[in-house]
Amino acid sequence: MLQSTRNCCILCRRHYSDVLPTREIKVIKQVNVKNKAVNCNLQDVKIEENRTSKEFRVNELNIQMISRNIYEQLFKGSAANIDSRVITSCQDDLKRHGIDFQNITHAPDVELKLPELKGKDLLEHFYTIGNEQSAPYKELLKVLSLCLLPPLPKEWLKQGGWTRYSKEQTQLVPWPPDDALILDVEVLMSAGKRPTLACAVSPEAWYGWVSEPLATGQTHQEHDSVKYEDLIPLETDSSGNGGDLSRPRIVVGHNVSYDRAKIKEQYWLEKTGVRFMDTMSMHTCVSGVTSYQRTVLKARSKEPHPTDEDWVDISSLNSLTDVHNLYCGVPINKESRDIFVEGTLQDVQGNFQKLMKYCAGDVIATHNVLKELLPLFLERFPHPVTLAGMLELGSAYLPVNSNWQQYLDSAETVFEDLKLESRQILSAKADEACRLMKNKAYENDLWMWDQDWSTQTLKLKKSVSKTKKNEKTTINDPIKKFDSKNEELVNFDVLSDEYIDSLKGYSDLGQDVKGLGKKFEYLYDLGKSLPVKRPYLAGYPAWYRKLCTKPGKDPDWVPGANNVTTSMQITPKLLRLSWEGYPLHYLQSEGWGFLVPYSRTQEPVSGEPAVPLLKLLETCPLMNCKESDFEADVHMLPKTVEEDLGRRAYYARKSRDEQAAANQYHGLGVWCGLQIQGCCHFLRLPHKDGPKYKVGNPLAKDFLNMFSQNVLSAQGNEAEKVRVYLCFKLFL
Repeated sequence: MLQSTRNCCILCRRHYSDVLPTREIKVIKQVNVKNKAVNCNLQDVKIEENRTSKEFRVNELNIQMISRNIYEQLFKGSAANIDSRVITSCQDDLKRHGIDFQNITHAPDVELKLPELKGKDLLEHFYTIGNEQSAPYKELLKVLSLCLLPPLPKEWLKQGGWTRYSKEQTQLVPWPPDDALILDVEVLMSAGKRPTLACAVSPEAWYGWVSEPLATGQTHQEHDSVKYEDLIPLETDSSGNGGDLSRPRIVVGHNVSYDRAKIKEQYWLEKTGVRFMDTMSMHTCVSGVTSYQRTVLKARSKEPHPTDEDWVDISSLNSLTDVHNLYCGVPINKESRDIFVEGTLQDVQGNFQKLMKYCAGDVIATHNVLKELLPLFLERFPHPVTLAGMLELGSAYLPVNSNWQQYLDSAETVFEDLKLESRQILSAKADEACRLMKNKAYENDLWMWDQDWSTQTLKLKKSVSKTKKNEKTTINDPIKKFDSKNEELVNFDVLSDEYIDSLKGYSDLGQDVKGLGKKFEYLYDLGKSLPVKRPYLAGYPAWYRKLCTKPGKDPDWVPGANNVTTSMQITPKLLRLSWEGYPLHYLQSEGWGFLVPYSRTQEPVSGEPAVPLLKLLETCPLMNCKESDFEADVHMLPKTVEEDLGRRAYYARKSRDEQAAANQYHGLGVWCGLQIQGCCHFLRLPHKDGPKYKVGNPLAKDFLNMFSQNVLSAQGNEAEKVRVYLCFKLFL
């Protein structure tokens, strides 16, 4: 185990070191060699404490406190007298645990002058500065949420840039000048990440933005990168001229960070007065769900309604459709979105009016959500620092240089290498498991016993009579070239001309060439017996044939199990995975689980493979339990609830069964009352979302940490390499 862990660590270091950029090295600040030497010499020198300083403070347990001037500034008149008996008790507890609090090294004291507090204490100070930062934006949000939106334009103009639609007129503008906007940006995914069109609304007017390729009717093109001139201006014109960039302005959107990434001015180093408010983040704060609840909500269409969970009706997922349905009671239509996902630029041009109305519909839906959600948010989080923090986080950015793209490329390269290596490992594991056909060794294998080992038979034609061989040889006869003696000739058509030519330089290989001809002559005759339509991979088991691809037009095709992936059902068995030492097993009705033996005898089976009980008992011996604990009628729950049992009697029997089974097994598995061939229990793997859910793949991300805890284990170091690939896959 220690060696396996060490190999895994070395592998992880190798892979992650390959990702780090190494081409470009920039010296930000030269280290002063003299200061560096002094710092090295001071590492072993104890710094003298300045206990005589008037700023130095310690408490009754000799723990250093903040300096006196800072304390007096932050906590005016807040000194409290502590009972001496409490202090003595604390000191005695420290001594009893061997902590010498009287000999503690203290940090050098500092004198730090803080700005004056805006209030009598810290609470009032932070309330004041939070209100100063968020008050203008809070007022803009209130005005925007309470306003009546202007009517939609009857027709949207397909002209590049921003167009303003008001009651008075329709005009081309360099940017929307309003202080409060609700914005939605749409991107044609097949053309890249450049914005295609956008829609915004203020209390006074509607705005529509159209990209130049869409406005000029250009043909569909794919773009890998986004240029600065392709972004949407929100504060300046094409020349960079604008109004008062420091005045407070608010832009509201659902998942607004996606829209913000398409705004030109957001890539400036100098911050402007524009802030972004995300209705999705507000919903998460007010009525958000946990990861478990999110899974329950996603499965509502498949699973029965959870009657014992009242939170379902007061929360929702984070999409605009779900959030609008929660707060406004009406879902929104998102059918037109498919054009942006799958269509081309010509599709957008042909459906321009429809798509602009769709974009405007999302803006209206966001306004409806804001109107209902903002009062709830301000009631739930009345402190102004909360709103100020959200506004600041919404305007943050991550600066990167040229190494960023290098990092992405390197990470992708390492991922592809790991993916290829894992496939090679799984292919080798499949070849290794295929050898179990010899002497039917698979019947005693704890993982492959239940697979489909049926084979296809290659039916040969009737034997072809051999033609008489010519006694005379010609100059083209291969044996004549190497041996002039009159010996029995063989049919050398089975050897290629290229191979024969390669032997011309060896004058002493006459006998060897003759031997090769005799050795492989049967293949030549066998080829004549092959049928025209032959079964693929005759003689190989059915489960192995599913992992192989037939030779086609692909020039890189190679024979073997090259179609196996980590998501296939056979993969956990090829890796020989075990849960708490018990071999994994799959049932169509229960998903993935494992087998726990409880008896040394098994029921006879017909028409299905038998559990290798003896091998299972060698690996997982029986626990010391009473024989009565393993009676089949005690453990087996009825396959259906068709028996005449009342609800109370049914659950009482279920409780007795699980209690009896628990006398043998104590682990994380989920009892489901299933018995396999009268000799072992089937226990489901625990699902992260509860016992009523089935596990579809034990190699999913939720089980990766079980490898490190040795709960989920595999045989061989190759499985650990596959785990490293799966871990790396999560971060890409």
